Order: sequence, then structure tokens, then C-alpha cells
Amino acid sequence: MTIRQLVCILSILLVPHLAAAADRAPHEIGGFRLGASINDYNVISNRNVLHQVVVDETGGFRKGVIYYGDCARPGEIVKIKLKFKDPSAEFYRQILERYTKKFGKPYKFTGGTFGIIRAWKWEFTDKDRQGQQPHHPYPAA
Repeated sequence: MTIRQLVCILSILLVPHLAAAADRAPHEIGGFRLGASINDYNVISNRNVLHQVVVDETGGFRKGVIYYGDCARPGEIVKIKLKFKDPSAEFYRQILERYTKKFGKPYKFTGGTFGIIRAWKWEFTDKDRQGQQPHHPYPAA
């Protein structure tokens, strides 16, 4: 029997079971139903304190997300995440070197499971929050 014949036979045998499984898939959990209007639920309180806008092609960046406040500081930008246009490893090595000289070692390194995404993070605080500096997991240089 060829692979093609085996796949054909398995498809014929499995299709009815897959359709039956789709009918049994859950459409509701915790009292919330997929496809229902959010306005149907009065138990929800509006706790979204940040909104976001996506920006494209600005300066040396290809895209990003700008977060702004909704309660204590409505409309005020409170967080900025941008992606550089240049994706080369050499560019990121230069940026890391330049930022490390200017701001010190990043407080955190994160990345994707397969090493495709790498991110060094710095946290900055204003003069009114001098005592709230982030913890540095790196040993002193």
C-alpha cells in the first residue's frame, strides 16, 4: 500500500469523527459565550487603564505601538514600543553597544524560544521616582 492510498483511507475514516468533534467543541466558559455581544454581560467593569495605537514607518522604525492612559492621565503617552527598520544582527550589536555606553547594562534580556526574537530591556524613571529603579540581575562591571 502506498502512502497516498493510506492517507486517502485515513481521511475517509477520520472525516466523520472530526465533524462530530467540532459539534462537541465548547462555545461557552465561565458564563461567557463565543459570538455573544459583550454588552450582554453586566458583570464586567471597565478596568482598561491603557489604550494603544499602532504606528507605521516613523523615523528609523518600521512599526510600533504607542500606549496612552485612560484614567489618571487620559491621553498621555505612558509606554512606547518600536521596531527598528534594520533587522541585521550587526545593527543590533551596534545599538546594544551604544545604548549600554549611554544607559548602562540593560536590566533584562528576553527572547523567543528559537532565538529569532531577542530583546534587551531598559527601564527609565523620571526624577520624581528615583527610588524605584529596576532590579539589575547582572553583576556590577
